[in-house]
Amino acid sequence: MFNAFPAPLRRAALALAASAPLSSCILGPHISNIVPNPGFEAGNTGFTSQYQYRAQGDDADQYHIAGTVTPFNSNWPASTVPHSGTAMMIVDGATSPGTIIWASPSLSVRPYTTYYFSLNVTPLFPNSPAVLHIAINGAPIGPDFSATSNVSQWQSACFAWKSGPHTTASISITDQNLDYYGNDFALDDLSFGTIHKCQPIPPSCTPSSANLPPTPQFYPPHPPPLQFYVPRPPPVLAP
Repeated sequence: MFNAFPAPLRRAALALAASAPLSSCILGPHISNIVPNPGFEAGNTGFTSQYQYRAQGDDADQYHIAGTVTPFNSNWPASTVPHSGTAMMIVDGATSPGTIIWASPSLSVRPYTTYYFSLNVTPLFPNSPAVLHIAINGAPIGPDFSATSNVSQWQSACFAWKSGPHTTASISITDQNLDYYGNDFALDDLSFGTIHKCQPIPPSCTPSSANLPPTPQFYPPHPPPLQFYVPRPPPVLAP
């Protein structure tokens, strides 16, 4: 069988194919969690918010960082404890659209890599649970997450994000529910890295032009022209 590609070029192409990410789109070592103060153990720091910080709540679009919820609102269950550690973000949902509950600083990310953002949320009042909207660099990264009405029961939400050519990520959380009555909840243990932190696992990464680096192009030389050799007819012998 004629092969138009020289052996060194074939070996280089095979090596490239073997190294291409076919199932995980993780390029390089795993990154566990780059969210600063992810469990709020350091208090009201490591993030920004358009909500008002209050030690005792008296209106919508307010929040507090604490290990118990009753000092902020005595109508909420004292049985609510942080998902882990000693602190959580206690939130009285806003009534104005687009008000940012929590926003990360600009985080350095590896291009062409799949990251997973996860959080834990619990309702603090059964009426009108929160509907959380997650965005990175201003663009939503999945469908909105609707919390249940199960008060004091933590629920995990996970989202997959493909960095593409981006080298930074700014994450924001808003509440699509604008009801004044109800819409009270707590957040805890936020995570952003290349390791998924909850079940079910978000859809696995599949290679796409949006999440793979540009593919090197190989231009093999033209094969040499085929040579045809027609044998001479045998000599005719005289009788």
